[in-house]
Amino acid sequence: MTTSPRPTADISTTSPARRHLPLSVWLTTVQYESIASCPSGCCVPVTGRLARELIKACTRLGDLVIDLQADTPAVVSGALSLGRRVTACTTDLDLAEDIWESVRVFHPVEDLPGADLRFARPEDTYLDLAHLRGRAALIVARHTCRRLIPGGPATLVNAVAEPAALLKAGGHLAVITGLRRQDGRAHDPAPELVRQAREAGLVYLQHIVALRIPARPDAYPAAPTQAVAVATGLTGTPGVPTARRAHCDVLLFAKPHGKEAR
Repeated sequence: MTTSPRPTADISTTSPARRHLPLSVWLTTVQYESIASCPSGCCVPVTGRLARELIKACTRLGDLVIDLQADTPAVVSGALSLGRRVTACTTDLDLAEDIWESVRVFHPVEDLPGADLRFARPEDTYLDLAHLRGRAALIVARHTCRRLIPGGPATLVNAVAEPAALLKAGGHLAVITGLRRQDGRAHDPAPELVRQAREAGLVYLQHIVALRIPARPDAYPAAPTQAVAVATGLTGTPGVPTARRAHCDVLLFAKPHGKEAR
């Protein structure tokens, strides 16, 4: 069974922590499987389906969406298609140009003023977004082995504090993450991110299991060779059956209104 968060409007009348299911499964697959850019399989681009589901669940018409580390046009395109304004940040100039070209091709000219694509060094990201503090209805951030939430040295203290400052009351922060290898061991960043979010004054709403592979028998072929596993983001070691990364984790937080803040 799949579920999604209730509309943002409910937050003003009911405690978010009591409304959202602690865990839900979203089908976010597309016709092709996104290839991970790291051996751990956690650095996978956001699919258009996941972007649209987050935007529909967490925002209203005309709201502002911020994509902190845009790696594809998915969030920008989804926001424009659903009538939202969007600001996307990237640290790769070539990628920024590719994203803008894709958006320009697939969206009518009258939609383009709703998109703001920004290129900045990681340590300058929040300086560049300072004028948007307290205005975002949804922030999409990645926290994987190669794409930490930007912020320079502050990231070592609290990776969620700066994104939280960009949210308006009732706004949502979606952190896309997943289990990964660190120092030769499996590492789950979720507990630390939840702790940091609470320190930043956010409410932990939901853990979303975002499926990357279609839920059908033919989507799980026989274990590939180790060379194929590394090339496709599958995990495993020689002599041990290879495991296929079937999902990413999305941690959803909300910024309470004044009377709900603790």
